[in-house]
Amino acid sequence: MTEHGVVNKLLEAHIKRLQDKAWEIFPYPCIGLFEFVKFNLPTYPAYAHVLSLLQRDHGAVYLDVGCCVGQDLRYLRSHERIPPSQLVGAELQQEFIDLGHELFLDSPEETGIRMQAADIFDAHSWLEKEMRGKCAVVHASYFLHLFNYARQREAAERLVGYLRGRPGDVIVGRMIGSAVAGEYMHPTVGVMMRHDLASFGKFWDEVGSRTGRKLKVECQIDPNTVRVSPEGKRFDHPPEEKATEMVFSITCE
Repeated sequence: MTEHGVVNKLLEAHIKRLQDKAWEIFPYPCIGLFEFVKFNLPTYPAYAHVLSLLQRDHGAVYLDVGCCVGQDLRYLRSHERIPPSQLVGAELQQEFIDLGHELFLDSPEETGIRMQAADIFDAHSWLEKEMRGKCAVVHASYFLHLFNYARQREAAERLVGYLRGRPGDVIVGRMIGSAVAGEYMHPTVGVMMRHDLASFGKFWDEVGSRTGRKLKVECQIDPNTVRVSPEGKRFDHPPEEKATEMVFSITCE
């Protein structure tokens, strides 16, 4: 059957059906671009460092904030054999977590990974009560760019607060930036802060000062960004945004 492409066709149909369901939850461009079935974490320049933190200390916790369907959490468990007890995911909408089990044909019991709904801005959430000061790695992919500057700074301070604060503890992720830093209006989300490399560095300097942490900021523009889905549908940002895609790591010193 594999020689005739039956398995591939069934897999494509399965993914497309779940993409449609995810789009109904919220029409994020990353859903339209099938980012939810890609493993972003291993593509980061800091990935080897992330692995070393998790592999040398089995008490080190990896927290994925905005984990969507939990694809990178599953990658660490299945491909890198990181114990599920070290892996935690938080997602604003429980529906995305549930969709992840439907996508990967597994259950919470089978993965052993804690994935739970939470709002990073809720001071009474389990994130704030249980994760503060507990994590070696925080992953925030396609997350920070969703907010205006003030809200983005608040979220970043929360991310820093989840770290243990030991030298080498790190925040990694991707986000949409701009060749011209500033706040831009997005039709479905509202005002969103777009950074260039210079403003991003200043932003984290401010976050470090406000949280009392010395942070090393590394960020680069990904030149290989493709805003076209496999079906040929474009998800371009408005031309005035001059959008870029940034890959970053923020390391405690």
